[in-house]
Amino acid sequence: MIERGPASEIVRAALLSLYDPPALAATPLAAELGERGAPKSAKALYDLVVATIERLKPLDPAPLQSHGWRCYRYLYLRYVECQSHASIAEDLGISLRQAARVHQDGLQVLANLLCANAGAVPARTSPVVPPSNEAVAPPHGRDSPPRRTSPWWEAELATVGRQQPDGAVDVADVVASVRETFGRFASAHRGELRIELPGGLSPVRVNRVALRQILLNLLLYLVRVAQTHGDGPEIAISLRGAQTGGAVTLTADWEGPASAAADISPLASEDAMLLTAAKRLAQLQGATIAEVGGHQPPSSLFLRLPVGVMRTVLLIDDNPDVGELFGRMLAKTRYHLTQVRTANRALGVVRESPPDAIILDVVMPTRDGWEIQAALQSDRRTADVPVVICSVLPDRELALSLGAADFLAKPVTRATLLRSLDRLFDPAHVGPL
Repeated sequence: MIERGPASEIVRAALLSLYDPPALAATPLAAELGERGAPKSAKALYDLVVATIERLKPLDPAPLQSHGWRCYRYLYLRYVECQSHASIAEDLGISLRQAARVHQDGLQVLANLLCANAGAVPARTSPVVPPSNEAVAPPHGRDSPPRRTSPWWEAELATVGRQQPDGAVDVADVVASVRETFGRFASAHRGELRIELPGGLSPVRVNRVALRQILLNLLLYLVRVAQTHGDGPEIAISLRGAQTGGAVTLTADWEGPASAAADISPLASEDAMLLTAAKRLAQLQGATIAEVGGHQPPSSLFLRLPVGVMRTVLLIDDNPDVGELFGRMLAKTRYHLTQVRTANRALGVVRESPPDAIILDVVMPTRDGWEIQAALQSDRRTADVPVVICSVLPDRELALSLGAADFLAKPVTRATLLRSLDRLFDPAHVGPL
């Protein structure tokens, strides 16, 4: 057991510094685990903590309302994805008070696992999670939201659908992987998948895993439609792609003659769920699915995906740890980060190949951030590049008055960094900080 204070609080302090390597390495948890043989570097501790959180995920299928699942889900959303307490409570479908108890129970179990396995993370098992005093959602009251009426699979879909969209997903690559997955099933059901994708489709801004599941659901749904309503020995399904404006569209069709009983043979509920689930996943990712034509069940489906544009971000900071931290924060997003550690080199890089945005540290040797910002503003080649000032000092008002697009106070969280960059490129879709 950790002896430097209550175990759960020691672990929570480390979790709050998860994306700040120097602070993480200086936590009491790092010292305790180091004495027990665990690696002492910030990256090794980060990997150990995240891997141990993953060990909390039940191996066997468990009710999504189970206390063990909720403890794992809370810790993952709170400290890995940096979501708020209120949004996690909504995701889990529980009250704020119950979410706080789930939080405390999860911290205690995580502390026990970290201490028991310091130095190595064994194969994941299903740990025994202590029951909360409020394992069942309380009756609707002042501090408890109304009970959800969503289907039982809604929460599990949310674990995929609410994953952060990847920055720029290649549609052709995803479709090829779906074809490989779907091919054996299609062959077993006398089916054929015909794909027509034009070259040069823009990458899309969705989570790759979510997109795969959406497409598989649509294809499986159309196979069920063909089996129930078709009048032929073989099943032909086509998947066509196009690009219109700011979206990539995919149209999936079942091609074949309908049987005479087509209008009076409804799909089984589990088959209809495939389409419902695909629509829900699409909605969570900012995409849409429409049914084409007036037939029920539909034999043609239209998927609209938002185009994702990769943005280049230049970090000007003399500290390599900050670059490593920001690189982890922006991994699998639409932002590609590069770092320059000296003022002269930074000015040359920006003039030669202007990035989409700059994150600029203030306290640096030789020339401070204010001088670099002034030099950028005075050069017509770089004057239009938005600059986000990032500082340990309370310089927000000064930064904005000197023309900075935004200000980030160190230490920076992943949520704050993404929100600041998103404001530069999609201000209509991001609220105030």
